[in-house]
Amino acid sequence: YVYSDRVVNGKLIVYLDYQIPDQTVMYRFYIRFPDGVLFRINKRSDFDEIIKPFMLKCEDFNQAVNGILIADESDFIEAAKLYNFLCE
Repeated sequence: YVYSDRVVNGKLIVYLDYQIPDQTVMYRFYIRFPDGVLFRINKRSDFDEIIKPFMLKCEDFNQAVNGILIADESDFIEAAKLYNFLCE
């Protein structure tokens, strides 16, 4: 069984999955885009191909992060919060 917590709320909503010991987690993050589409993020290529290009389209956000986004869990959560603050 996998439980999700909403860790970022706003234009982008980010859910973080937790697991019960001895269970396999297939996906670590879920992100809900402004159009309502829910996307599962479980590998670096998902972040690089889907999430990063979407977030960098917001010029204010792009300038704030100098075009650099890191897929590390805590950095991604902070980046999503910053995106919601700058791009709503």
